[in-house]
Amino acid sequence: MYEIAKISSNAINNFEDIERLIKERYKGYGLFVISVPYTIKSDINKAIVMALNGQTESINVFKQIYEKLKVLGFYDEKKVLNSLNESIEIFELISKIKEIYPALEGQIYLSVEDMMLSALKKLLSLKMSSKKINLFNGYESGVIIDPISKYEIMINSSIQRGKIFIKNIEPDSVNLVGGLTALTTDKKVVRLPDGGSDIIATLLAVSAESQKLDLWTNVKGLMSADPLIVSDAKKIDILSYNEALEILSFNPSIFNPKAMEILKSKGVKLYVNYIKMPMQSGTEIRGEGVISSNVVKAVANLDGLAIFTIIGTGLRSLLPNLLNSFLLADLKFYTVTQNASGSEVNIIIDRKDVNKYRSLIEIQFMGEKIQDYRIIDNVCAVSIIGEGMKGTPGVASRLFSAVAKEKINIIMITQGSSELNIGFVINSEDCENAIKAVHKEFIQ
Repeated sequence: MYEIAKISSNAINNFEDIERLIKERYKGYGLFVISVPYTIKSDINKAIVMALNGQTESINVFKQIYEKLKVLGFYDEKKVLNSLNESIEIFELISKIKEIYPALEGQIYLSVEDMMLSALKKLLSLKMSSKKINLFNGYESGVIIDPISKYEIMINSSIQRGKIFIKNIEPDSVNLVGGLTALTTDKKVVRLPDGGSDIIATLLAVSAESQKLDLWTNVKGLMSADPLIVSDAKKIDILSYNEALEILSFNPSIFNPKAMEILKSKGVKLYVNYIKMPMQSGTEIRGEGVISSNVVKAVANLDGLAIFTIIGTGLRSLLPNLLNSFLLADLKFYTVTQNASGSEVNIIIDRKDVNKYRSLIEIQFMGEKIQDYRIIDNVCAVSIIGEGMKGTPGVASRLFSAVAKEKINIIMITQGSSELNIGFVINSEDCENAIKAVHKEFIQ
């Protein structure tokens, strides 16, 4: 059985870390899904935006990606150069005819995937000369996309294709799989959304009938709070799937929540580890957590939010249509609450989407049932998470007392029906003090 591992974007500071990980932890064989560093993704996005604005300088910005990876060397330079030149042609076309971009987006990301994997293979070939190293684009690993339903991954079909892919892998080899692209049922290469590499790794673990998936990051595991805010945040040794999903709802960049749902449904454990310490264990995520004297496992937070409050009569009957309109407009929302009388609906949204929400409400819904709305900008959500809170009295009172001692005003209270999560919304300027106070009360 092949070991399956995912190497996150934030863990790829240098390729030597990956080489040491493969040699020390995996003894020179396995299947490794490779993300692209955030800096490179940023360069791609910058180049594309410039091209869509008709700026021919976008080509030079894209070439910088090539130059960054060229320093590390290419295994198949001819293939990489051909891929690069194809992408440059696409950028030239985009600058003139931006309407062609959606159809060719996948080819641009495929080019970067080729460059990334080729450069990594070159280094591993030098350091591990006795090993066979194979490269696969994301779409070659079996992941298949449905082009009709907004490029949703076809889970069952992808698992069946993944089984064939794994069956044909050479034994005792290092296999690198890109995490940027997939294939549609009509054979079109497309870019996967953020977190797509997590789903590729998850589907491969399921296809291989593995009992676990390793995730390698730039931290020692999932932490009890953001270590940039709480300097003495603690590594969490064991979490249940449900606890992990609550944490990921605040920070999906750690691991795609959809991928976690798949792992949960298949009973595959996830291990979140630190790439610079390949022999040490991080956080184990499994079916059952561990309930200890600390009923709270983590303090999670999400900043950059706003509360959009809709005011009117008959909102209860309007709410389904309202939420459906948000989804159709690709507007993200975190929490929706309604007061007892049904005259107010509060929606927690990203601050950057305030104007989009305002426009949609005013154009589609202002009138008989919606009379007004108000916006509280610049807010932060803080929550405590843990299986141990179920049936434990006094948790909420301890939480709100800790915040009150800091003289912090709570704007809104939230709680999930699972009893794994109790939280509140406050002004962003109070966020750090609240997190420290709550962490000290329950964990420190």
